[in-house]
Amino acid sequence: MDTEIYPVMAQVAQAMLFGAGLGTRMRPLTDRTPKPLLTVRGKPIIDYAIEALDAHGLERIVINTFHLAEQLKLRQEKQRSTQAELRIIRETTLLETGGGLVNALPLLDATTPLFIVNGDILWQDTAEAPALQRLEHSYRMEDMDALLLLIPRDHAIGYEGNGDFNLEDSGHITRHTPPPYPYVFGGVQILHPRTVAHRMAEPFSLSQIFAELLKKQRIFGLPHTGQWLHLTLSDIS
Repeated sequence: MDTEIYPVMAQVAQAMLFGAGLGTRMRPLTDRTPKPLLTVRGKPIIDYAIEALDAHGLERIVINTFHLAEQLKLRQEKQRSTQAELRIIRETTLLETGGGLVNALPLLDATTPLFIVNGDILWQDTAEAPALQRLEHSYRMEDMDALLLLIPRDHAIGYEGNGDFNLEDSGHITRHTPPPYPYVFGGVQILHPRTVAHRMAEPFSLSQIFAELLKKQRIFGLPHTGQWLHLTLSDIS
């Protein structure tokens, strides 16, 4: 367990929270409720991420919406208790993760890195080292275009897939070998907007950007030291 207390750095002051997905894996619940507003232990899933980001001291959080967007917009307007400026951007076409980020860039500072968090994940920090703090402490803007929070596959609660990446001693993530891979991408990352500067606001996944960065060896991983939950229908309250 990591017990070092990391100082809060000042290099990441903004975040993008993905809330636009269709939630097909959670149907039929998501036929009437957007996945980020489904509740776990009596609280909407997205609130866990907003609270963690806000507690980190960010200046700005941007949330994209598409499926049942009005529900998410109305709820966030009623819940304006964050220290960070909270902005909602509505997509008229589902742009996926990559296109959604490009579309949101006018609301962000495109010259500095940002946290990106999937709006439908749950993670638990250790008291000594919150995940966002560890990511920011480990991030080096000069040689890291992306730094991903990685979950050891054997510790990913509810996850039954083959993993996503290998992790080298240098911190680089790779896919030099065939699956299964020992680490799962945990849906939390620091990404520099320069990685999508050449893209249009059209549907594409950030996995395409990850593939480009793997070839350039500019994508890194950091193992999570707390718990992480791959949500299933049985987790929804």
